[in-house]
Amino acid sequence: MKAFALKIYAPDEGVYYEGDAYSLTLPLYDGSYQVLAGHQEEVGAVAKGFGKAVTSAGEIEFCTNGGVVYVTPKRVELALLHVAKPQDFQAMLDRINETKAKERRKQSYYEHQTGAIALAKAIEKGAGRRETED
Repeated sequence: MKAFALKIYAPDEGVYYEGDAYSLTLPLYDGSYQVLAGHQEEVGAVAKGFGKAVTSAGEIEFCTNGGVVYVTPKRVELALLHVAKPQDFQAMLDRINETKAKERRKQSYYEHQTGAIALAKAIEKGAGRRETED
């Protein structure tokens, strides 16, 4: 069986795997997708789920919450939003949700402060208008 160069990485986690592989199976939005050496050039959107690469050292399993795959006949690059071992899937999702919740709280605080400032300016402007009317 022919091999191809495979690189799996994510911005936060760095390089998860880099080396030769004989096959790669990953989740796409329309089902499971397998890549072998000599595959036509393609770009695809990776869905949340589990993947597997067969290498000379054995099987490498991973989970992700999405990303992009770039396939050429001799190499495959898998750029994922997040990548982890399958047993860490729920912990990865919890960490992502916690980060999103922090961002929402920060945005909510910012909106509250902006609203309070606008309200204070409107009250001040209204009070100034009443003083000139007297």
